[in-house]
Amino acid sequence: MQPFKRQSLNEQLMQLLTDAIVRGDLPAGSKLPPEAEMAAGFGVSRNTLRESLKVLEVFGIIESRHGQGTFVSEFAPRRIPNIQIIQLLSENRSVHALMDARLVVEPGLAELAAERRTEEEIDAIRESLGMIFRGENSDVRGLFHMQVARAAKCSMMSSFLEMLFLQLLHSPYPALQDSVTADYNAAEIREHEEILQCIMDRDGIGAREKMARHLRNRFDLIYQKAE
Repeated sequence: MQPFKRQSLNEQLMQLLTDAIVRGDLPAGSKLPPEAEMAAGFGVSRNTLRESLKVLEVFGIIESRHGQGTFVSEFAPRRIPNIQIIQLLSENRSVHALMDARLVVEPGLAELAAERRTEEEIDAIRESLGMIFRGENSDVRGLFHMQVARAAKCSMMSSFLEMLFLQLLHSPYPALQDSVTADYNAAEIREHEEILQCIMDRDGIGAREKMARHLRNRFDLIYQKAE
């Protein structure tokens, strides 16, 4: 038998805060009390409280507004489907581990997207692909994948994927994109186009296979950079 895992103060605080949001005690859009007041109420130091709040902010559950304070995000209820998942991801920022999770989740979402997408969702995926082609910013690849996930209409897995991307943004992963060649970028754009075409054709199996191949190619890039 394995021993029970003892929760840290940070984990307990995250649990208490997310429970309060789920119950409606801290509804979406509400302002959190001042740090000193919260720390005293929980009986912890302000540094410990800040560490817990930082994790919740990384996952978009709370948001800081300059000069106004900290608020519960309007998206918070759907971003905390499972506090254990949040804690697991907050503890493990390994790019390989996060990409493993993407490889499990995203091909299935692509298949569902091909089966369930609307014309409006096709337009949204196409627009995000156009942003990649134009190179408008470094986060557009994540936007493409999130648009595919939304077209799948599987809110739990879409929220999980969103959390994965948030963690990737706070890992060494973004630096990889800055170092890839023009040829790699061109090949990756073609892969995105193939995924979109399968979704447009309602080819679920093709969408699953193309997404899996695309993510494996990204894995190969990560391993090459690690060598």
